[in-house]
Amino acid sequence: MKFNATKNCTFQVLGRTLLVVLTLGLGACGGGGGGAPEAPPRLQAITHQGTPAIRDNVTGIIWAGKLGAEDLPARGVDLPTAAELLTLADSGEQVLQTQLGFLLNTPYPVVKASDLVIGSSAAVAWAVDFGARGEPGGLSDENPNDALSWYVLSRPAAAAPVFYSVNARFGMVETDTLMWKLCSEGAQWTGSSCTGTPTRMTGTAALATSSWGSYAGYNSGWRLPTKKELQGLLQLSNNLSPGGSLLPAAFIGDAVGSDLAQYWSSTRASGASPQRAWQVDFSVLPDPGGVERALLTDTAYIRLVRSR
Repeated sequence: MKFNATKNCTFQVLGRTLLVVLTLGLGACGGGGGGAPEAPPRLQAITHQGTPAIRDNVTGIIWAGKLGAEDLPARGVDLPTAAELLTLADSGEQVLQTQLGFLLNTPYPVVKASDLVIGSSAAVAWAVDFGARGEPGGLSDENPNDALSWYVLSRPAAAAPVFYSVNARFGMVETDTLMWKLCSEGAQWTGSSCTGTPTRMTGTAALATSSWGSYAGYNSGWRLPTKKELQGLLQLSNNLSPGGSLLPAAFIGDAVGSDLAQYWSSTRASGASPQRAWQVDFSVLPDPGGVERALLTDTAYIRLVRSR
């Protein structure tokens, strides 16, 4: 049988299995038939307890619609965590500019988090740079008095924390979604620690490497982590690893981290910086942590990851 959705759209229905095709065709040809509802925008202006606010429809967090604490609700207001700020910053400049002009148009759009930096004798907080010259998402340590205050008005039930487990047999640190090589490239796992000297590579060489060989029985799939994946390893709590780095304590055998512990990510810088890529710094000294766009001619360490 034939079905004329519009003058120019004819569909031949051969059986019940093509009903989905028919439904999609109706929408495409302008003949009605409904279709999937349009997804809500990432950031949406709302009113929360009588206060202008912005809802993140991905994370469920409701953010204040302005900077500062003036005229906010008396209850439920809190500083965001660094992880919450990073998730929002990674949503893209165009999305942010739509609703967060009050933040991005400030001279120094760096927002402090509730997490204090470990290994510091002074009161130093993690902060996220929403400007970064057109590339939001830089994580740095700041004097809390030098960063902006922007508040969470409401958040959904806390997400389950990420647990890192050590596979000592194969020298891996595992989560539900990722497998990390416990040792930096150039060092070898002995069953209890990493031996050898980790290798620093230029960004050009690291990004040009298409295959990192086999490890722990996996012949392929090992790769440079993304900036977001490396940032997920930053230990935003008070649990230093024995090596004195900002790595989770599960990386018990990797001594890199006390100084100059920059690691390459696979995330390239864009815009005005095409010859740069993002590095994440796991040093405690002289400046705890940090993220920067480094020249591809610079050198840094490599920590490989594999998706499960």
